[in-house]
Amino acid sequence: MASKNLTMLADLGLARDDYTVKVRIVCLWKQMNWSNPTQIRQIGMLLMDEQGSKIECIVDKTVVERLGRGLDEYVDVYIHKPTLGSNRDTMKFSNSDHKMYFYSTTKVTKCTDCFSFAES
Repeated sequence: MASKNLTMLADLGLARDDYTVKVRIVCLWKQMNWSNPTQIRQIGMLLMDEQGSKIECIVDKTVVERLGRGLDEYVDVYIHKPTLGSNRDTMKFSNSDHKMYFYSTTKVTKCTDCFSFAES
């Protein structure tokens, strides 16, 4: 995967949806279904690339079921063909004006040639 053309998070734009990013999942939280608290409604994540840029990401239930258990904190992944939307939330988890979403066309693979981050 190292030969892929990667897009940095700071360079993402709403006009394009065919790109691949290489990120670390720095935080992951599950939002449970209100009517059935044992079922996941969606997963939220905070992603960071090797430049330190961050973006919030939302993964709905149907995509969570397809991806299985491949999403974990502190795992480095390639994400191909996510979708972006405007982040107009009052409380933001990053400085990005965008929020990333996974849909049926989004592919996630674990990174085998991971970059190193400075540990804080």
